[in-house]
Amino acid sequence: MHRFCFTISETKAILLSIFAELLLGIAAIRAALPVPYSINKKNGKINMTNFHVLEEFQRVREHIRETQQKEYIRLEDEIGVFSYGIPKVYSWGENARLIIGKFCSIASGVSIFLGGNHRVDWNSTYPFNTLMPESFSYIMGHPSSKGDVVIGNDVWIGSDSKIMSGVAIADGCIVGANALVTQSVLKPYTVVGGVPAKIIKRRFSSIAIRRLCKMQWWNWKDNDIITAIPLLQSNDMDGLWRYYIELKRRESTSSPTDLP
Repeated sequence: MHRFCFTISETKAILLSIFAELLLGIAAIRAALPVPYSINKKNGKINMTNFHVLEEFQRVREHIRETQQKEYIRLEDEIGVFSYGIPKVYSWGENARLIIGKFCSIASGVSIFLGGNHRVDWNSTYPFNTLMPESFSYIMGHPSSKGDVVIGNDVWIGSDSKIMSGVAIADGCIVGANALVTQSVLKPYTVVGGVPAKIIKRRFSSIAIRRLCKMQWWNWKDNDIITAIPLLQSNDMDGLWRYYIELKRRESTSSPTDLP
C-alpha cells in the first residue's frame, strides 16, 4: 500500500487547484446557457443582464404552474405560462373546455362556468332528469353549455367576476370586478364591466393596439421578455415598439442564409 504525504502548503495548493477547476466548470455551464441581454439606448450596444434574473423568471413560472394552475386545470384544458390565480371552474360534464392564454391575471373569487345552463327554450327550466335519473335519465340536453371559454393573453380578470360558457375574451382585455360576462369580448385591449358586462372603453389608441397585437410580446423568448419588462411596465409605447423593431432586425441578421 502506498501512502501519500503532503505538506500543509502542498495541501493548500491542491485544494486551491480543485476549487479553481470547480469555478471554471461552473463558468462553462453558465456560458452554455442563454443569457439575457438588453440594448443600450445611447450607443446601441448589447448589455448583458444578470444571470439571476433569468433564474428568477423561470422559477416564478414553475411556481405558478405547480401551486396555482394545477389547482384547477383538467387534462382537456389549456393554461398558458405565467397566468396566475385560482378561479372556480364549474362543469357538469358538458365537454366544454377552458383555454387561458399566457400572462393573465385572475383575481380572487373569479368563477368560470363551462356549462350548467338550464334550458330556457323548454316548457320548464326544472332539472327533473338530473334530480330523478332513475326515471328520467333518457331526457338529454340538460344541463347545457354554449361551448368553450377562451381567454386570450395578458388579460386581467377582476375579483368576483363571472364568465359564462361560450365566452371568448380577446388579448389585453380587462374584466371589471363583479362583472358578469355573458357575451364574447372580441376586440383586443377592451375594458368591460357591469351586469351584464358592457364595453366601457378601449385601453389605447387604434395605432397602439395594432402595434401590441403585432408584437405579441407574450410569445417572445424568455430573454427578450425579461429585457423588455421595464418597458412593459410603463406607458412608453414608442419605446416598446422600437425594442420590437430591434428584435426583428436582429433576428433577420442572425438567420442563416440559404445555401446555393
